[in-house]
Amino acid sequence: MMTRSASPEQKKAMSTAIKATCLYGVVDNLYYNSFMLMYLAALGVPSDMILVYLALSPLVYMFTMVPAAHYSGRSPYVRNGMTGQCVSAAGFILLIGAPFFKPFGKDWLFIWTGMLANGVGMSLYVASWFPLTSTFVPDNERGRFFGTMRFFFQAVSILFALAVIAVLKRDSSLKVFQLFMCLALVGKIAGIIYLSRLPANQVESGPRPSLRESIWKAIVAPGFMPFCAYTFLLMLATGCCASLFALLAKGPLGLGDDEVILTGNLLMLGSMGGFYLGGKMVDRLGTKIMFLICHFSFGAILLVYLFRGFVPAPFALLFVGALGAVFGCVQASSGIALTSEMIRLTPADNKPVATAINQALCSAGVALSGLFSSQAIKFGLLNDHWTFAGHQMGQYDTLILCCSIMVTLLVVTLGLVPSVIKCPDFTES
Repeated sequence: MMTRSASPEQKKAMSTAIKATCLYGVVDNLYYNSFMLMYLAALGVPSDMILVYLALSPLVYMFTMVPAAHYSGRSPYVRNGMTGQCVSAAGFILLIGAPFFKPFGKDWLFIWTGMLANGVGMSLYVASWFPLTSTFVPDNERGRFFGTMRFFFQAVSILFALAVIAVLKRDSSLKVFQLFMCLALVGKIAGIIYLSRLPANQVESGPRPSLRESIWKAIVAPGFMPFCAYTFLLMLATGCCASLFALLAKGPLGLGDDEVILTGNLLMLGSMGGFYLGGKMVDRLGTKIMFLICHFSFGAILLVYLFRGFVPAPFALLFVGALGAVFGCVQASSGIALTSEMIRLTPADNKPVATAINQALCSAGVALSGLFSSQAIKFGLLNDHWTFAGHQMGQYDTLILCCSIMVTLLVVTLGLVPSVIKCPDFTES
């Protein structure tokens, strides 16, 4: 079967898309690289509520993703994506302004609203993003495109974070956090401008299927819902791990603000390598090998995290940073495989809703992972004083151990992935 290479117009569109994600991706990554966690901690938010706030965006994203995807076809995908990014930017502005209202006891309202707006905005954006990219990215270059795109936007985010770390070593006040958030907001606005330059798709006229019909068509597609179930369970087992790593570094390990953000960015650095290598491996070896390797790697990495007590104190930062980087690499590679498999499985004439269902379930897994962890901490359900091989452990270690056991036991769910069980490609039928 002959493969089609990208035309000059498609190459230009792919380049523009990468530039756009590099710019507005800085803000998006601040929710995941420990920056937002440290910002909320600087505001005086308790650790259990930090996990709740960080889970709000994916929770709202989960509930709004499918309706957003259903209505995304009523106007060009580019316009929908821009609307979503603008709503997300508005929520980010509310988060920047939250400290000004702390003396009045209203900072929580701005945090809640900002997180909710980010979730709604991202659902509007992502609902159109994958269908939009399918209009200018050839099938045989999909893995390389997503790998390259995520590689570069992670690289830009890491450079931004290194500047944050350099300044936080001298001053870790709220004003410093707000200053960098304003700079990231400027980048997000520039990214929205680049997004507007992508080619608009033709909007089909005539009667459209109802939301119920669109959902039904997606869920009856062979192999699609079992795959969605696998992604949900995987996110449930691993979704809160990055936040737990940061809380462990901030609390029991006693690392400074700049060092905690450094560990978060080492995770992003590992992700950058994972996006690059994962994109190439998916195109060359297929998703089956990636799923098998990544799944077992998650359990092993989380288990090794419990051996931090054997590491001398001066090397604690190096140990957790290195493990975070490896975890980020595996997580990114897994993400590339999940995205490629998802696009392959979704019906060609129902991609927005089908991809939205998968993304909503992924987001549900991440949100529930964070909420379950926060409530376990809040209500004291976890033993905060236990020993492992003679070393003192705490509640964050308990949660990491639970995640390791869960993701290992979930190896049986690999049978839900069509490529693993060699399900034939039915998307052409």
